[in-house]
Amino acid sequence: MLRSEPVDRDMNRCVSSVGVSALLMIASFACGSGGGGEVSTALTQTTEGGDPNGSTRAGSGSTPTPTTPPTSEPPEPEPEPEPEPHEQLTNNHHSDSGAIWSPDGSRIAFLSEGGNSFGAELVIMDVDGTNAQQITDNIIEGDDFYSTYISWSPDSSHILIVFKYNDLDDLTSLGYNLKMYVVNVDSLALMQLADRDNFGGGASWSPDGTKILFQSGAYEEADEDSEIFVMDADGSNIRQLTANDRYDGGASWSPDGTKILFQSGFPFPYEEADEDSEIFVMDADGSNIRQLTANDRYDGEAGWSPDGSLIIYVSTPTEFEGFENGDSFEDVNSDGSTCIIKLNGSVVDCYSQVWIRVWSPDGSRILYRGITDEEVSHVSVMNVDGSGGQDLFSDGERNQPLGWSPDGSQVIISSDSDGDEEIFAVNADGSNVRQLTNNDSYDGEASWSPDGSLILFSSDRDGDKEIFVMDAP
Repeated sequence: MLRSEPVDRDMNRCVSSVGVSALLMIASFACGSGGGGEVSTALTQTTEGGDPNGSTRAGSGSTPTPTTPPTSEPPEPEPEPEPEPHEQLTNNHHSDSGAIWSPDGSRIAFLSEGGNSFGAELVIMDVDGTNAQQITDNIIEGDDFYSTYISWSPDSSHILIVFKYNDLDDLTSLGYNLKMYVVNVDSLALMQLADRDNFGGGASWSPDGTKILFQSGAYEEADEDSEIFVMDADGSNIRQLTANDRYDGGASWSPDGTKILFQSGFPFPYEEADEDSEIFVMDADGSNIRQLTANDRYDGEAGWSPDGSLIIYVSTPTEFEGFENGDSFEDVNSDGSTCIIKLNGSVVDCYSQVWIRVWSPDGSRILYRGITDEEVSHVSVMNVDGSGGQDLFSDGERNQPLGWSPDGSQVIISSDSDGDEEIFAVNADGSNVRQLTNNDSYDGEASWSPDGSLILFSSDRDGDKEIFVMDAP
């Protein structure tokens, strides 16, 4: 209808007690200055179709004109696009990734690569993306950057930063160098803890935040070894806990901080046919070392259950013909398994084709990625004893379990089921699968906030990888 609202207001002043024809004539001459055609057309439409309230516009004493139903339904208005349910926290020309929540949920730490930085720099920001602070700046400038690892202290007051890199002046070396720093989140003071010229593995805070566990030593050459060390959180009082001619690494604290789990032997499966690796546990001061596994297989990648009563690890054969193009560790590991063992060394059970294992918050179930006989990946959950198995998601070729909600009722998954990497949520019983992101780019690295209200993730939908957050489903 052309200018329907202003026309109706004008006609209310012009209508008299005459028939429809007279009304049209009056409208044309009295009210149609310069626009009679539009007014007459509008009025005709109004009198034939009725006003929005269902009454006709006629003079007094006239019979209402019946409303003629339209021959076809008018087109439905286009729905308003729904707002993007994700909030973008970073927006720059760097690659921002590896975002982790502080244990108290008040801040986010992440790594930013690009710009004037040779490697990855540590950045801290509030959970709404404000108050971003770059902490490091080209600490390993001039060296061959390899990787950076960051972790929050249990009380959210400090962040540990581990740089692993090669010295460009000595490219013949097969080992990596290690630099370790800790930053005070409130003062932003950066303190160096260690600078070692041989390989440094992962480092971790003790549960009470007073000590840091790490490994140092080369494992790339047969005549080199790696040992486990512990130091105070300020870098002082470094103590060596293991001393032998084998690789010792993969160390982790028990949940109560009284014990340390580690593997000893060759660091990688399939590298040497005559090498294996076993699982050990020791007291936090390095005493009372006990061997938990003893076989000719590679046993490694061990981790504690939430209550510290069980240990989960990977066990694979050492015989290996080599990787073919496109093969992954899982593809060739048909004889491999994931095992659960008690601290006394008795094995609970071993499960084939169970990879990327994540304990439920209460320690009763395991979320994992498996491969079917048809080489289709699936994300599943089972009880610790192997019962109660439930497939949660099997669409797509790459399906990865990302983590449990803090209350254990849901899990988040990344999948390429729609052609690119997206994030999904599903109830722990397999019901109510929901796709949380939907675009033509990568979305991944998702994690729940400590209170379960938000999900943090990375996306390259803007060309550079950025950090996003969304409400939890």
